[in-house]
Amino acid sequence: MRGSVVAVLPSHLVNDDSELDLGVDKDDVCTKPLTQSKPRFSRPAKTAIAFFVFVVFGIATLTTEMQLLPRWASFDPRCSPATLDVTSVNYRSDHRFYAMVKDMTALSLPTFRGKHEALCSDDHADERKFEYCLPITSQDDPVFCAGADRIDLLVRQSPLTLCGASVMHLLVSDTFEELKVAGAAPRVNFRVPDEASTDRSAAAMPSGSSRIAYSGDISKGGALANALRLKGYHLFQDNGDWNVCVAPTHPLASHLYDPNGKISASGASVPHVSLVVASAEGDDAANVDDSCSPNMVDAKGVEYDPNDRFYTVLQEMEPLPAPVFHGSHKALCSDDGRRNRGYHYCLPITGRKAVNFCAGADRMELLAHQSPSTRCYASVLHMLLTDVYNELKATDSDPVVTFGTLLGAVRNGSMIPFTEDVDIAYSGTISSGGALNEALWKKGYHLFDYGIWRVCIAPTHPLASHLYDPEAPLADDYKVPYVDLYRMAKSDDGESWAMQEFKGSIPTDRVEPFSQISINGLPFDTVRDPKFLLEEEYGDDYLAPKPRRPQDAFPEETNTEKTAQIVAGRTSRSFSLTDAILNSLKKFGGVGDTSSEDKDRHF
Repeated sequence: MRGSVVAVLPSHLVNDDSELDLGVDKDDVCTKPLTQSKPRFSRPAKTAIAFFVFVVFGIATLTTEMQLLPRWASFDPRCSPATLDVTSVNYRSDHRFYAMVKDMTALSLPTFRGKHEALCSDDHADERKFEYCLPITSQDDPVFCAGADRIDLLVRQSPLTLCGASVMHLLVSDTFEELKVAGAAPRVNFRVPDEASTDRSAAAMPSGSSRIAYSGDISKGGALANALRLKGYHLFQDNGDWNVCVAPTHPLASHLYDPNGKISASGASVPHVSLVVASAEGDDAANVDDSCSPNMVDAKGVEYDPNDRFYTVLQEMEPLPAPVFHGSHKALCSDDGRRNRGYHYCLPITGRKAVNFCAGADRMELLAHQSPSTRCYASVLHMLLTDVYNELKATDSDPVVTFGTLLGAVRNGSMIPFTEDVDIAYSGTISSGGALNEALWKKGYHLFDYGIWRVCIAPTHPLASHLYDPEAPLADDYKVPYVDLYRMAKSDDGESWAMQEFKGSIPTDRVEPFSQISINGLPFDTVRDPKFLLEEEYGDDYLAPKPRRPQDAFPEETNTEKTAQIVAGRTSRSFSLTDAILNSLKKFGGVGDTSSEDKDRHF
């Protein structure tokens, strides 16, 4: 430091205040800081500053979302088509499906991105053909999708749960209605790519296609094309054939659209209906590719029991399309001489008879379309039993359930899964032109005399298209579900009753007054003492199923050792819990046919 005097002290000098006493008082407390301290904010000031910063940040964020982000999002190309307003659509049917559609809240528009943006415009839709169809992905598992219906489409689903049969039901129904209004006499014929498939339902068709035959002409931009367009469908011509698919403008487009699906130039992966020209022949049925269909019984015109749930549901269903017969099955289109045709006029029906799979099978299952691999024979027999029994009751024939049908009722309260027929006894007489024949024919049943009177399902039955197996041959004797009718009469002295096929007579006090049994929850009359009749017919151990002869095994059963014992599928009301458990341990999957004429058949 310039101008200052610096004293250099020796290193051994010690500062000892005690030795240096100048006689002056000094203040040991420092009253002036060496450096100035920083100013401090109070707590309220800090809070105010934090709130101000928060408000500024919020305003900045909101501004970004409202002004900047939409501009950035505009770089993601997307659009939506102008879908139809269901309130303006002229639906031809009063089916509840359309009422439900119109009651729905309007669906949001599907959003198309990338290549799908082309679907926002219908420009040159006719030339684009399948490329203007809405991309739809569905699953076609025949078990999962059994009985799939267009009503399922009212709920948003993923491709994993959306059934192709539901989409096809929607397509076929609306296209059929418009063709009908146009006077084109439409007929439905499902197309099955895999001829080896045993399932002939729409659900079994991975390509999701079907055919409707029509009469007349279809033109580009004509009345049919306009009517379908106003419903949300795309009519176009491809390789000479007219096709219909779901357009992007359909009211249910957002429920059906798969954004991961591809726009296809072919119909292989597009649900669609092909329209083919029908050839007219001299009979009453319209023919498609050398095929025909019978004139069906309209369930809505049949007088059923209004308190029966099965009939109520049947009459509320939209009428099913008539089955389409090809080849030798075309004989079923005509009922000429049916009374002399016996089993050959019966609708070809097949189904499962596996004990464990078909235990407790019920007619209600027939309201949904099934394949022979899932349909139970016993379900068909239950429907036959109920309808034939009711008509016998209405004609004062005093029907009673007997033989194998009675045995199933006593054992399990249901039909025996592996039986091939229904057994009913009646009083009085039956004639080919009588009241019973007329009543059954009006419901779609075929009464015929084949040793005894028998009943089977006619090709005209309201559920024929659900039951028909096009792969089965025309019915041979006893090879379809049927009913055996056994005449019973009281002896002149009134002491006993005789019943066809029953060996001996039955004492009157064992027959009258009738008792009641239950089959699938429905009551049926039977003889007063069922135990007596069953013991006489099947032995004292009638509750225990008999050993099965190997030659009577169900065709799919290859292990003949398994035919040694057939057991009931459910516990009988007469079984003890122990019996039920023991029988369940012996249960297996399938048994087969025996002749109806062999009343010692194994049950």
